[in-house]
Amino acid sequence: MRDAVRHVFFDLDGTLADSAEGIVSGLSRAARRVAGAAPPAETLRATIGRPLDRIFLELLGDAALARRAVAAYQQDFDRVVLPAQRLYAGIGEVLEDLAGRGCALHVVTAKRHDAALRAVAQLGLRCRVAGIYGIDEAAGRRDKVEALSAALSGQGASVGEAAMVGDRREDVDAARRNGVRAVAVSWGYGSLEELRRARPDALLHRPDELPGALAAD
Repeated sequence: MRDAVRHVFFDLDGTLADSAEGIVSGLSRAARRVAGAAPPAETLRATIGRPLDRIFLELLGDAALARRAVAAYQQDFDRVVLPAQRLYAGIGEVLEDLAGRGCALHVVTAKRHDAALRAVAQLGLRCRVAGIYGIDEAAGRRDKVEALSAALSGQGASVGEAAMVGDRREDVDAARRNGVRAVAVSWGYGSLEELRRARPDALLHRPDELPGALAAD
């Protein structure tokens, strides 16, 4: 039997926000700028949820090109990526419901930390979340596992009262490696096969299922 979750750590892209259009456009523009061509949109979409430097290293196969592509993506972020993101239908209501139940809400994302702050603000969520944890190598957050670890510590959350909610295998892995409840959602960018193979504690198909999945059982 588990207690109700008191700290909910949400992935951002594909979980709270439908942001694929802007991210794919930004990745494509950056790849074309530094390499002359970009992979197909479906290839770019499949990378959402990973740290930006790893995405470009995988796509371009060259560390120097990857660094230049990261810089190009960042230059376009506020103009191309941010305006295209929006909350999934029903997410706002679910966040209000969870907050009303006494849950503290947080964001843990593979976005660079400065970009995560701007993305959360653009979505109108800054006043709703207690903490935002993006990738920040200087702070020891190189991937989502480390970002979630820092979030748990920073928020004083015990593993027994925490859950990670996300749409990719990386989210489930981060939850497992930090010892918290893993809740996967199917409305984002991970396939059902990917999520089922990750073996989360719960696999949800609608935002309104979240409060029940985070309750005591």
